[in-house]
Amino acid sequence: MTNPFSWEYLTTPVSETAIWGPFSIAFVLVFGTGLFLALFFSYDAPKRLEDRRLLLRTIQRGTMIAIPVFGLGLLFFIFRLMQISALGLGMRIWLYIFAFIAGGMIIYFWYYIRKIYPRLAAAEEAEARKQAYIQRPAHGGSGRGATRQKGRKGGKGKKNKKS
Repeated sequence: MTNPFSWEYLTTPVSETAIWGPFSIAFVLVFGTGLFLALFFSYDAPKRLEDRRLLLRTIQRGTMIAIPVFGLGLLFFIFRLMQISALGLGMRIWLYIFAFIAGGMIIYFWYYIRKIYPRLAAAEEAEARKQAYIQRPAHGGSGRGATRQKGRKGGKGKKNKKS
C-alpha cells in the first residue's frame, strides 16, 4: 500500500484506483450514520422537545450544519463509486477534505456542548427565575394588590350624600 497522504495517491484518477478499501468502508459507515442521525434529530427533535427551547434550537442548528457536511461527503463518494472523473470529482482528495471538515465539526460540537451550552442554559434558567419572581406577588397576597375604593368614607355600603 502506498502512502495514503501522498499527493499522487490523493489525486489519482478514479479509473486507475480501487474504490473499496478500509478507508472508504469506514468513510461510508461514518458518513451514512452521521447523515441518518442528523436527519432523524432534525425531524424528531421538534416533536419531543417542545418545552425545552434552548436544547431544541441547539439541535436544530447542529443538524443544519451536519446534514450538508455528511450529505456532500456521501455525494462525493457516490461520484467516486460511479467513477465520474469530470472536474476531478471522483478523486480521493474530496473524501479526505470532507472527513477533515466532519472531524472539525464534531470537535466544535463537543466544545459547544461542554463549554458554551452550559452557560446558555444557566443564563436561560436565571432569566426564567427572574421572570417568575417578577410575576409573583411581592408580599404573599392574592396578586391583585391593594385597591382603593372611592367614595367609601362612611358606613358599610352607604354613600355619603351632601344635601
